Amino acid sequence: WTGSEMLVLGGVNSGGDLSSSSAYNPATAEWRSLSSLGSPMARSLLQAVWINTEVMVFGGQSAGQVAASLQRLSPQPVWHFYRKL
Repeated sequence: WTGSEMLVLGGVNSGGDLSSSSAYNPATAEWRSLSSLGSPMARSLLQAVWINTEVMVFGGQSAGQVAASLQRLSPQPVWHFYRKL
């Protein structure tokens, strides 16, 4: 929770671990995709901590192995350099 949005990071689906992330704003009831800037590791069962303007992501699994790397992510919106219809 950032104070205004709930962040959802990583996870798993039938294709394996995910590196995607989204933010939900309960005031507007809208979801938005977050930028993959910084190349977040695809992982599931992760832990995350919100620190002022960034998310620290650690632990979990990636491709069935323990994910030991710590990542700092800034939850920026996805940029579109074209008109999205």
